[in-house]
Amino acid sequence: MKILIYSSVFYPSIGGIENLTLALAKEFRSFGHEVKVVTEQVQKTGDPIEGIEVVHPSKALDQLKLFFWSDVLYMPNITLKGVWLLVFNPFKKWVVSHNDFHLAQSNDAKTRFKNLVIKAASNISVSKSVARALRTRSTVIYNCYNDAAFRVYDDEPR
Repeated sequence: MKILIYSSVFYPSIGGIENLTLALAKEFRSFGHEVKVVTEQVQKTGDPIEGIEVVHPSKALDQLKLFFWSDVLYMPNITLKGVWLLVFNPFKKWVVSHNDFHLAQSNDAKTRFKNLVIKAASNISVSKSVARALRTRSTVIYNCYNDAAFRVYDDEPR
């Protein structure tokens, strides 16, 4: 399967969404899927991720080519900067993961529009409370973590 990840932030930046998205991209690759990432964040060159192409969305045509290349569009948190692609194929498999309560904590026009468009996506939430806060159906898949980073160290007192 060809998976296009559209994320506002990505590795090498440090943060929850960055770590989650990197872990998922690597796992998708380990299962034999092709993965490409479009990120709004300008990337540093020189620290590539094996087998994963990372693209900055500076050209709409490049984004469109990647969208047509993919079988699935995945967004870790909804970003309207990538939703426009669905105009060209509204039936494309589209998955949005919800990692916080940002859609429930605001009622401005942008958030209302996001709440409307996610109804067309398959939605995943990192917890039951996040799923309940959404105004649409969502499957709960608990947040991933890095076993190498989160472990008990023998030399550290508890």
